[in-house]
Amino acid sequence: MKQRAQITSFDALTAFRGGILDFDEASQAALESMVLEVRKAVDWIEHDRARYWPAQVRQASDALVQARADLARCEVATRPDERNPCTEQKKRLALCKQRLRYCERKVEAVKHWRRILNHEYTEFMGRVNKLSGFLETELPRAVATLERLLRALEDYAQAIPLPAREARLAPARSIPARTEQDGTSTPPT
Repeated sequence: MKQRAQITSFDALTAFRGGILDFDEASQAALESMVLEVRKAVDWIEHDRARYWPAQVRQASDALVQARADLARCEVATRPDERNPCTEQKKRLALCKQRLRYCERKVEAVKHWRRILNHEYTEFMGRVNKLSGFLETELPRAVATLERLLRALEDYAQAIPLPAREARLAPARSIPARTEQDGTSTPPT
């Protein structure tokens, strides 16, 4: 004879459903935040740094031209008997050359990282869109399936009311068992 499961509480399944909904909400918010942060970094490289370093190269080039002109003026105005003439201008020229090289390296680094970042951003967005699609389609489907299961279990649990179940089980307990030797029944214990 098949026995019915005795289901008395659906709290765990209800809590699980709530957990899925909380996870969905939290993960959607986290994805949006992550995409915004990544987009901010991409924009910083693509726009801010891509304009900043070429402007710095121009400024460094102008400073180098000015430093060369200052050194040339100093050398023309220097007397032959002066010790270490134009050291200040020579130091300034060396610093301007160093700054120009630094800015040019930064321009090349920005070009390099823009290519890499664009590729990585495309890969990232592909994965984010896949996960977002899962969250938008599969989690609601899972919640709907869980709700159907909960309804089915509730219907199953209420198919036989509790008093009827006890009444059905009670007669089985009250029938005295017969002994085979004397044909008498033994009182129930």
